[in-house]
Amino acid sequence: MKKTTKRVFGGLMIAMLIATIGAVVVSANPGLFAELTDEQRQEIRDYKNNLIEQGYTKEEVHEAMKEKLEEYDIELPTREEMLDKKIEHTEQKLEILYRIKELIEENPEITEEEIKEIIEEEFDIELPEEGSGKMKGHRGLRGARGPRGCMPSGEELE
Repeated sequence: MKKTTKRVFGGLMIAMLIATIGAVVVSANPGLFAELTDEQRQEIRDYKNNLIEQGYTKEEVHEAMKEKLEEYDIELPTREEMLDKKIEHTEQKLEILYRIKELIEENPEITEEEIKEIIEEEFDIELPEEGSGKMKGHRGLRGARGPRGCMPSGEELE
């Protein structure tokens, strides 16, 4: 196999692993609605959509949602709390990414499956199986590919 082909294939493998890890880190935080039933979550989604359809402003929707969630004993986090949580998730992703980079530098021939097993064991997480559909349509993964969804070039991976 040509060196360029290996680089491209390796880059794709790494991107898929990074995206998977991003999904796991995000899904590890069940969020505000974790304690609600499916029916309650659907009721809240419908309520929000109805407010938007009626032309409420973003601030009015936020305030109405805050009151609705209080009925379920859920308190919306402040902007600062949400930012702190995003920072925490980003730090966790970075820690995993640095470990992946270290594994690849130690053994350039390491497979995606071997990396996956090591990451799962060291970080005590379970990554979804390839093609399981858990990542389908996940908005939080854009950053894993860089600006505008660009894949890193072969030179950038070395």
